[in-house]
Amino acid sequence: MLMSMAAKEKTSFRWSAWLAPILFLLAAVVAAGPASALTCGALQTRAWEKTSAPLDSRLDESLQLLNLHQRNESAGYDDALGSPLAAETPAGLLSPPTMSNPWLPGTISGPAPEGGLTINMAFGPNQVAADGSILPGGFGTTEPIPSVDFVRQNLAVIPPFKPQVCGVQQFLIPEGVQIQSGFAAPQVFDGVTYPGGASQVQILNYSDRASLIPLGPPSPIH
Repeated sequence: MLMSMAAKEKTSFRWSAWLAPILFLLAAVVAAGPASALTCGALQTRAWEKTSAPLDSRLDESLQLLNLHQRNESAGYDDALGSPLAAETPAGLLSPPTMSNPWLPGTISGPAPEGGLTINMAFGPNQVAADGSILPGGFGTTEPIPSVDFVRQNLAVIPPFKPQVCGVQQFLIPEGVQIQSGFAAPQVFDGVTYPGGASQVQILNYSDRASLIPLGPPSPIH
C-alpha cells in the first residue's frame, strides 16, 4: 500500500513538473488579452528615448522585417512602394491602393556612393522593434522630414502605403548598396491628389534593408 501511494505521488509530481510551464504560458497569454494593432501614441513611452540597436542585433530585426513582408505577400499586398505595414491593418479598413509609378522622370540607379548615403525615413508603429529600434522600409529621402504632412504631401505617401506615420529615423545606406534616386511622383487616393516632388531614394534589393545603419535615435513627428 505504501509503495502504491509513493508511486502515485511520483507520477503526480512528474505530471505537475510537465504541466507547470505550459499552464504558466497559457496564463500569460490570457493575461495579455487579444492582440491589437499598435498606435503611434502607444509607442511614445517606449521608443523615442531609446538608442539605436547595436549592429549585432540587426539579424533579429531583419527576421522581423521578413516576417512582415511574408504576411503582406500572403495578404496580396505589394509592399514594394512602401514599408511593410499592411499587416497591421485589418483587411478592408483601407481602400486598396492604386499602384502607380512612384517616380518623376529622371531617376538614377546605381550603388550608394563612397562613404555611403544618409537618408531620412518615415516609419509607422509596426516598424518599431521590441528594443525600440526601427525596422527600415524601402524608401527614404535626403531631405529633412519635419511633419506627417510632409510625408503625405511632399513624399506622396498615401494611407494605403503607410496607414500611420509615427516618426523619422535617419539611416546610413552603406557604400555599394544598390539604390535608385530621384523625385516622388504625385499619387491619387480617394479622389485626393498628393503632389510629391521631394527627393526620394529607394533601396532596390529587399535584403539590403537589413544593412542600413541607424544614426541616432528616432524622432517623433506630428
